[in-house]
Amino acid sequence: VGTGQEELTQKYKLAEQEIAVLKQKNRELQKTAAHSVSEMDAEAKNLEVELEQAHVEVQRIQAEAERAHKASSAEVQRLQAEVETARSARSEESAMHEKYKGETERLNQEMESMRAHVKRVEAEAQRFAEQRAAAFKEQVSELTSRVGTLEAAAGEANAAAERYRREVEENLGELEDLREGYKSMAEKYSKECRRRRELHNTLADLKGRIRVFCRVRPLSEKERARSRGEDVVRFPEEDTIAISLASGVKNFEFDRVFTQAQGQDAVYEDTNPLVTSVLDGYNVCIFAYGQTGSGKTH
Repeated sequence: VGTGQEELTQKYKLAEQEIAVLKQKNRELQKTAAHSVSEMDAEAKNLEVELEQAHVEVQRIQAEAERAHKASSAEVQRLQAEVETARSARSEESAMHEKYKGETERLNQEMESMRAHVKRVEAEAQRFAEQRAAAFKEQVSELTSRVGTLEAAAGEANAAAERYRREVEENLGELEDLREGYKSMAEKYSKECRRRRELHNTLADLKGRIRVFCRVRPLSEKERARSRGEDVVRFPEEDTIAISLASGVKNFEFDRVFTQAQGQDAVYEDTNPLVTSVLDGYNVCIFAYGQTGSGKTH
């Protein structure tokens, strides 16, 4: 009986080990059930086979225990309880399998929904791509037309530039001729200026280097009232002034005499040659002389 009990104990340990292995496989099955339903089904079938094998083994152990005069009935009962627990676990696994199966069906439905959504998105993307392609094609056509227009304009611009270049070359030739003509004219002008200065200075020498002009200013209101309308100044010639005095009329001669009616332009006309001499580089002095109130400022 002792030897039979030891064998039964060893077998019981082996059964516990197998049950532990089954529990481990059950946990692994629970972990892998979420990833693959088909794999879980196969594992469940294997588990059923192993459970059946375990059940057969338990029955064999029970038979051996009975043959061993029921020496360890309590142990057998405990093994039966373990078997019942394993069966309960199998029931739970079956329930879990159904649960996972329903979850898998739901995931399949969501997958089908996602596939339909993907197809709609692909159709929308295809339609958008076709619209973009048509718009791009139209833009390319428009740009091609504009390029043709620009090329034509560039051709016209090149032709115009060529015309302008020829005109510039012709103008440059004319400008060179004008420069030569201007140079010749400048040389002639310089010669004429030198000749004019010589003639002008000769004329100035003939007229005299010192000249005295006489200019009579108009009478003021007081002078007119005092003279009672009598004019005491007369101008017989351009270079002569006659003044009526108490002792008689006295004549004075100058290089030039200007009357009251003559303006600044007449004075400048006779002094113009002197200004020209100044511009030619000669020293000239022009000054007004007379007593206070005689008309120097005028």
